[in-house]
Amino acid sequence: MGQTGPQGFQGFFGAQGFFGKTGLTGPQGFQGIYGPQGSFGLTGLLGPQGLDGILGAQGALGLSGVIGSQGSRGPQGSTGLPKYAFSVLLNSFSITGGVNNTQLTGFTVAASPYYNDGSLNTTTGNFTVPETGKYSFRIDINYNAPTLTVSLGGSIFPSFILRRSPSTTTGLIVAALPVLDVAVVLLLTLRAVIGNGSVTLVGDLQLNAGDVIQLAFVSSGLSLGLQLGSSIQPGVVWSTTSLF
Repeated sequence: MGQTGPQGFQGFFGAQGFFGKTGLTGPQGFQGIYGPQGSFGLTGLLGPQGLDGILGAQGALGLSGVIGSQGSRGPQGSTGLPKYAFSVLLNSFSITGGVNNTQLTGFTVAASPYYNDGSLNTTTGNFTVPETGKYSFRIDINYNAPTLTVSLGGSIFPSFILRRSPSTTTGLIVAALPVLDVAVVLLLTLRAVIGNGSVTLVGDLQLNAGDVIQLAFVSSGLSLGLQLGSSIQPGVVWSTTSLF
């Protein structure tokens, strides 16, 4: 057998043949092992705020708290009674005619229901105000006057006054004596004190501690005397109460 000759040059590739038909799908392979967890990504931007939700139903009432300790007792309130008060009687008193300024004196509390807290001197008739404040007064006076024989002048205005001493004729409360004026043209002109009557002094006054208050008659030129009180009625009842 002879020796093998040198290899010849490679021939040209032939044209590509047609693809064959796809083969059947093979069975699924086993699941591979999980790979390691990847790193966290960057935090995203905050989204817009959502709408407010609907209010929920009201919750049940909580348990009552523990009762606190009792507070301290407050100061005692006022009893509502006046701090100062008196009501005194002057059974009878004579006023001399022509005397311009006559203080009424000689009061009493001996008979019930009259009383005195001590601020009125019943002998002198001086009420010394015990404390600065407001005081209420009521004084009822019954009088009898003699029959007039002449008409009073037009400038005569007799009165009972409650005054602050040492004033003599200036009244804090004034009650004029009732005077009858009659004027019949060409027939009669008469001005006279009513023979039997009564006057009342009523009022509230702001007074200072130490003020001396007196009850007096100012004649204002009346020449007649007066008799206060009679067998059937007291002359004067003087009542005063503090308003604080």
